[in-house]
Amino acid sequence: MDDYDADIIKTLKSHDVRVIMTASNANTITHYLAAAPEAIVPVVKALEEDFPTANIATRKVSIVSAIGSAPNLQSLAAIAAQALADACIEVLGAHQLMRNVDIPS
Repeated sequence: MDDYDADIIKTLKSHDVRVIMTASNANTITHYLAAAPEAIVPVVKALEEDFPTANIATRKVSIVSAIGSAPNLQSLAAIAAQALADACIEVLGAHQLMRNVDIPS
């Protein structure tokens, strides 16, 4: 199997953009970057050259993260998602680690 993500990371590092978070599944690799929009343009161009059959999309987003030493409240992720929905903020994704130390969404 090709190591697509490692190649993507090399490209991101070569363009000096900071990876905040990465999420992947069988079909998609998503990297959340901290960079100005004008810094993203050459990154996308390089990735399109490296992966000509890939569908590459960009979108400006915000990341909300609940971090603590032991946020063991069982429904914390649901409460957080509901609070964002109540504020009319669209939740595009959510991720909770098994160790229960953070919940980025």
